[in-house]
Amino acid sequence: MTTGTDDSVVVHRDEVVSLCLAALDAVGARRRVAELLTDAALFAEDRGKTVVGVAHLLDHVDAMADGRLDGRAVPLIGHPSPAVTTSDARGGIAQTGFDGSFPGLVQAAQEYGWPPSPSRERSPAGRSAGSPNAWPTPGSSRSPRPSPRPCSPPGL
Repeated sequence: MTTGTDDSVVVHRDEVVSLCLAALDAVGARRRVAELLTDAALFAEDRGKTVVGVAHLLDHVDAMADGRLDGRAVPLIGHPSPAVTTSDARGGIAQTGFDGSFPGLVQAAQEYGWPPSPSRERSPAGRSAGSPNAWPTPGSSRSPRPSPRPCSPPGL
């Protein structure tokens, strides 16, 4: 950690990672949960999205300390059909479900093809600013959700 000329404090990336992991460890988070949250926080910080960066990671720490979020939860991954994956976070973070199901998603995409997704570029909350698929503004004639396009498995 160093102090800048304008009284700002500069913390080196390795130290931020260590501090984030230690904070999550202190509230009982599984190591993989701590790694995923730390990676997400630094990814956001790298893109100037500080609101969902390290400050948001501290919200997760508080939620775990208060018992509102289970840092030890293991998601329940389901496969209602070969090309569909579901994930129940079971009181934990959504990232563990995606992390745990990603290899199966890749396999399904390779086996069945990857359809164009009508929710591409949307955030989990349903929209992202500036996205061509964002929810329409009130009074807009545009349909709130583009209809999915049919897709055929490779070779058909």
